[in-house]
Amino acid sequence: MKSILDVAVMSKVLVICAALVLLGAGTVVNAQDWMNDPPRFEDGWIFLGTADRDDEKIILTKDGDEEIGAAFMEDTMSFKADFEMEFTAYFGENDDGGGDGIFLMFIGGEMPDALFTGSSVFVVGWETIPHDRTKDDIADFEDPDADAFVLGDINLDAPEVYVEIDNIEDDEEHEVRITWDSSETMMSVFIDDMDEAFYVYTGDICADSLDGNYEVTVGFMGASDLGHNRQYIIPVEE
Repeated sequence: MKSILDVAVMSKVLVICAALVLLGAGTVVNAQDWMNDPPRFEDGWIFLGTADRDDEKIILTKDGDEEIGAAFMEDTMSFKADFEMEFTAYFGENDDGGGDGIFLMFIGGEMPDALFTGSSVFVVGWETIPHDRTKDDIADFEDPDADAFVLGDINLDAPEVYVEIDNIEDDEEHEVRITWDSSETMMSVFIDDMDEAFYVYTGDICADSLDGNYEVTVGFMGASDLGHNRQYIIPVEE
């Protein structure tokens, strides 16, 4: 695998990342304030904003307000082959006024253009504060303000898939496994239960969401906006 990230690109990435996760103008402005800070490289990862490494944990947001952190793998990943990703995700313990959640992002296209337009970004994530949800997004929700599993491409709009979930800011670590079947163009997402998929998405992600790009940059983004929660992921290293 090759790296397609460099300092110039990564110093700009948080503008679109912030919009992807929280879709709220206040914290995006804060992202612009420090987006030119140099990225930090460590053990095959690139850290931006509040993201940092704490032993095996990749801390995306500390327990403070208006935190934005992102961590990207230096190596790209190919959708031409089957793959499997495993990681642990922790969303904090503050449900009332907590953080905004965590997105796993697959980014294709020419960089940094794709980062700014959002036209070549596919996300799998967990949203803990509703921002721009429409009635159509949450038509099946019993609680419109509930935490949500989200999936789909983004162009500064809400993802195409919204699924209501129980409170995930529960001070527990959650096991996540994501598999990609290239021949069936099928992505399966497992959360805590590793035997039965929580959600199965079938579609040509590369053609429909990544502008035909099979080689993608992979990263995680977390934000807290005006709430606060410590949020982190623990990748399962191969």
